[in-house]
Amino acid sequence: MKCNVCRQLLFAYLEDEVSQGQRMEIETHLLSCGRCSEVLSMLEEETDTLKRVLNKPALPDDFAEHLVKQLTPFQPVPLPQPEVKLAELSSKRSRNRFRSSHLRQITASLILVLSIAVVSGYYISPTFAAYISSFISRIGGEEGLKRAAEQGYSIPVNQATSSNGVTFRVRDIVADENRLVVSYVLEDANGKILPDLYIPDFGGNEISLRDKDGKVLYPRGLFNRGDDYADYTFTYHNPPEDVIIHFDIHSFGSKEPIPVEWQLDIPINLKKNLAASKMEQIGATFEAPGGVKFELSKVTYTPSAARLDIATDRTELEKERVRQMAQRLTGKTSKEVLFWLESVVFSFRIVNQEGEVIAQEGQYDMGEDPVRTERSIYFRALNQLDNKGRLPWIAAYVPGPDSEQLTFILDAVMVQEESTFAIDIHPEQLEKGPINKEYPELNRSYTLKKIRKGIDPDTQKSAWAIDMEVVLPKGEDGWAQGWNLYDTQGNRFETKLDYEKTIMVDDTHMKLTIIVPELKDVSGPMKLALKTYWKRYDQLNWRVPIPQER
Repeated sequence: MKCNVCRQLLFAYLEDEVSQGQRMEIETHLLSCGRCSEVLSMLEEETDTLKRVLNKPALPDDFAEHLVKQLTPFQPVPLPQPEVKLAELSSKRSRNRFRSSHLRQITASLILVLSIAVVSGYYISPTFAAYISSFISRIGGEEGLKRAAEQGYSIPVNQATSSNGVTFRVRDIVADENRLVVSYVLEDANGKILPDLYIPDFGGNEISLRDKDGKVLYPRGLFNRGDDYADYTFTYHNPPEDVIIHFDIHSFGSKEPIPVEWQLDIPINLKKNLAASKMEQIGATFEAPGGVKFELSKVTYTPSAARLDIATDRTELEKERVRQMAQRLTGKTSKEVLFWLESVVFSFRIVNQEGEVIAQEGQYDMGEDPVRTERSIYFRALNQLDNKGRLPWIAAYVPGPDSEQLTFILDAVMVQEESTFAIDIHPEQLEKGPINKEYPELNRSYTLKKIRKGIDPDTQKSAWAIDMEVVLPKGEDGWAQGWNLYDTQGNRFETKLDYEKTIMVDDTHMKLTIIVPELKDVSGPMKLALKTYWKRYDQLNWRVPIPQER
């Protein structure tokens, strides 16, 4: 299953509206696709958030009246020039529609107060006005974004474009050095918010963050859905001061694509937002088993989040071992091959002074499900080495109260080791029945079913295909593995997985098809060898106190 097909079905998958066959294909794809897994995690999080919001008690009948009275002590001051450059805002703001009559009263009161202030050329206070903007569009939203709005980093936009009877309306933007979140709604001809707000960032659509010259900085954001709004989050690192949020949308919808033509550019100046960051140095280092070096260099506090900067590297002895392994397995020592073989995955926790986990992250290919909390925001590699040849990672979480004392704990790390496992293939024996071989070191079992003529999925040319079944421990990843095929003369043939025909049957049973594009003859004996496997080191327990914001 390809990513675009998987993402179109994720909503239906969460609602249990897919067939058993589709469910199996989706779950198989998620095992090997970190990007789609992130999208699914975000969708699950917004579902939990929505449930919590809908379960909250109703507001009292006099809430709106009481709120208006609280505004009396604020004295008007002249309205300054805004620091965020946006296109001209409409003087007539369309009122959001809420299901609760109490919320309609609140919204009407707040808009009335803001309208009077705008018309008269005065404002109440930048902090309070920004919070109201975010409050209207983000009831039940994430705590970090609410905090950023309260500090004046939520910007009302209200830019819209219409096509095919549907209006795409950007409501507001929250931005700081860690991320930029753009909220939007889709409205019908009567201004009613549509139930399906999903806009895919593929299939001809582009939702990107660009610099002021139009160069794409971040080609896509991460979709999230709330009650009567949706948003895209861009997580970035060292962004420029001037950026443009670019929308070029040709279809929307989580099930059947609905054609539209929406084009919208929103320029933003982030100078004020980026200046709000406060950095605290840490500089803690650790050498883990497997020759993996860690540095937790700093924590950066921004209005919506705290970000940890982590770098991983390998010792010189380990790098030399990897170079030799690369030569044996691939015949190459290119940067791309070394980057792949030197890759590291790890998991960690952030705990408070009571030992409670407030954020926790893992990797899907570590044989475990990532455990996320409400205060986990993101965890990812930057996929580009720094000036010291290390791989940078960034991890963001929502900070708590000033009294909270947090500790970073490194739990486990995994590195790639060269495998010694191989299956001898005798074509005449395979014609009589499957060939089975155990891999006791990894508690796996491989069964070679057949060698047949197939199609290379990348070139659509004829190629030999090997069908195999694998039994592996529950929860372990069977996708991140490569194979070499050798003939009797020792010639090596590169292989690739046919992902369309490779599926997880259940938690422990996998079927895979291996394509050998360059193989011409299968008449003689051959050997199918597993290249590498992931070796895991547990219970590292490297603990680093995280300094508080000063």
